[in-house]
Amino acid sequence: MSAQHESPEVEVAAAATAWMAAAFRRDLDACARIVADAFTMVTDRGSQIDKARWLANMAHRVGGDTPPTFLDPHVLVIGDAALMRARNLLRATFDGTEWSVELYLTDAWVRQGGAWRIVRRHASRVVADAD
Repeated sequence: MSAQHESPEVEVAAAATAWMAAAFRRDLDACARIVADAFTMVTDRGSQIDKARWLANMAHRVGGDTPPTFLDPHVLVIGDAALMRARNLLRATFDGTEWSVELYLTDAWVRQGGAWRIVRRHASRVVADAD
């Protein structure tokens, strides 16, 4: 299926994968194009960061052997907005500290200028056997 005939759900999932691949490569220019200026994220530690802080964090991240992986992604598209829910495995080092975690993610995407851009992310750590 060519890119011009992909469903919006496939386009959003592809944009999310491209974003995480760019973050893994520390390609901050590519990340800045995918992340909307109004982006905010609630981190797995409970803090809230904006686009500038997220990009600064990526500048200090050193990836492992594999890029982050989305597990069980589900995308709901409503017009030019989409919600993506997934689990994500992250393995990285920030400023010399090992940081590997499995997260639940909820991402809000909007189509702007023909491209999907992320505007919100909420991350929560997966807790084994939690109800």
